[in-house]
Amino acid sequence: MLGARVVTGLRDAWLILGLSLALFLALEGLYRGERAIRTTLRGSSAAAPLPPGHPYTGLAWYSDFARSYEASRVPIWTRGRYDPYRGWWARPYASKYINIDSAGRRVTVQVGTPVAGRLRLFLLGGSTMWGIARDSSTIPSLVAAELQARGVRNVEVVNLAQMAYVSTQETITLLLELRRGNIPAAAVFLDGYNDIATVFRAGEPPGSIMNEALFAQPFDFARSGVWTGLLMLGERSLLVTRLATLVRSRSNLDRWRMHPAQDSLCRNVAEQYAHVVRSVDAWGRAFGFRPLFLWQPMLATTHKPLTVWERSIAAPSGYRETLRRCTGLADSLMADRVGQTYFPLHSLFDDHPESVYLDDWGHVTEAGNRVIALRIVDILAPVLGWPRRRVH
Repeated sequence: MLGARVVTGLRDAWLILGLSLALFLALEGLYRGERAIRTTLRGSSAAAPLPPGHPYTGLAWYSDFARSYEASRVPIWTRGRYDPYRGWWARPYASKYINIDSAGRRVTVQVGTPVAGRLRLFLLGGSTMWGIARDSSTIPSLVAAELQARGVRNVEVVNLAQMAYVSTQETITLLLELRRGNIPAAAVFLDGYNDIATVFRAGEPPGSIMNEALFAQPFDFARSGVWTGLLMLGERSLLVTRLATLVRSRSNLDRWRMHPAQDSLCRNVAEQYAHVVRSVDAWGRAFGFRPLFLWQPMLATTHKPLTVWERSIAAPSGYRETLRRCTGLADSLMADRVGQTYFPLHSLFDDHPESVYLDDWGHVTEAGNRVIALRIVDILAPVLGWPRRRVH
């Protein structure tokens, strides 16, 4: 009798599991279908209207850009390819305004005819350097255009930035280029927000890369059997990913607002950044290239007159204070390098009355990219022998 009840219980449990899995797969199929239909309709109609006062309101190119960017912005761990050193690296991608080449690098528009034996200029960073803009208006493309305008024809500008990268991933990217014998004339890093955000989202040091736990899960060899298969199924579910994103967005705001170890985590961010700078400085001396480190301008650290749009960008309590605290500690540790290899850009837009910031994450407009690009060229011009002004 007992054995019969056990068999019946196991059978019922198996049926419940099977029906639950079938229901889950049906919901997943419906969600994927609805998403595909929505994407198709968006592709043939106008993009969603921008919030009032958005800097790109009324610009015809931004509708196509927004659709292309949304189509490409699936979770980075599924869109990018696995990279054993850095977590991920981008796959090739093509659209009207965003293009990634076969090497996984954002396309840089090079003006003019290539010159044999030209020098390389590496630009590294996260999404701000990668470019929330058209190919022609990313910081690397605008640097290339500025060099062309100054009569510099022997420099190839290479965009080695990747979405969500922190300074450690960028340093490894540079190391891989050096390992191949690709020695630049200069390597320019633009960092700040991602280094801070990664540590605070992880909740503890070192917080090395964005979404580190997700990359670690496939290599958790302690998990095995059918439960591992079901867990991996969940991790590949678009429906689960969407729900998890909504939950994480809320918990991340709470973490910024209530984290009890703000000072220690900020110091950890600043110290790690300083160690990265020291390492790259040493490589620059050894390989004969000029390293340049820019701490990116952010809405939290600017003193510019804010526009209606910039004032409307909301942030949770304590968020901007944390960004300012971490930035101040980084500046303090880098004080002996200011004006040599370290250049904080906090005041870069202080005299710009127009909207520059797109959000609270360090993304700026195409006009802002142009100002940063000009600053990069002005800093490097005297040390690399470039003209200080445009050729007329």
